[in-house]
Amino acid sequence: MIQQIKVIMVVGPTATGKSDLAVKLAQKFPGEIINADSRQVYKLMDIGTNKGKIKPTNFQIEINGYKISAYELENTEVLGWLFNVVKPDQEFNLAHFQKLAYGIIADIFKRGKLPIITGGTGLYIDSLIKKYQLKDVAPDWELRKKLADFSGAELYNKLKELNPQVAKLLNESDRKNPYRLIRKIEIALFSKKSIQFSFAKDQIKINSVMLYPNQKS
Repeated sequence: MIQQIKVIMVVGPTATGKSDLAVKLAQKFPGEIINADSRQVYKLMDIGTNKGKIKPTNFQIEINGYKISAYELENTEVLGWLFNVVKPDQEFNLAHFQKLAYGIIADIFKRGKLPIITGGTGLYIDSLIKKYQLKDVAPDWELRKKLADFSGAELYNKLKELNPQVAKLLNESDRKNPYRLIRKIEIALFSKKSIQFSFAKDQIKINSVMLYPNQKS
């Protein structure tokens, strides 16, 4: 039987108040927060990633062989997940995020709390809503060599052609970062060629509400 799980997703560009809103929602309902920012998953990368104030806790769960630790956010008792998961020299891709996020969502739900997902990485959010059936996407060194001399603008335009929804959700920093753009192009090409963003047969179904803080209507 597939579990129906209600999830709130707080999304949008950098510096729009996503984290503050997510924490307030978690305090009200109550809930726990799952990080969906592709930079905040890395340890030792606190400067420039806008992690905010997070404090380690002793609470851990194990999913797909990973031991995931919860963090207390913003000097509150709100728990946050998928912060500081791997070292900067370790790979963490979309498939890793999706597997861990689904497991954490189920665990939060099982404990009677509301999962609240927040972050600026559009592909991460999309993979949960649309249930992409993913395999780990290995680096395509030939493609990276071909794209090495492309400008940030050229890479961004190429990503827009492949996946306009993901491109639209990128923040200003990601739009100018060739490494991140090439990786997203890599994933988009793999997805279109190999899996066509087909839906995964999971044991949970997410019913999501999307919130965009400080966005003009």
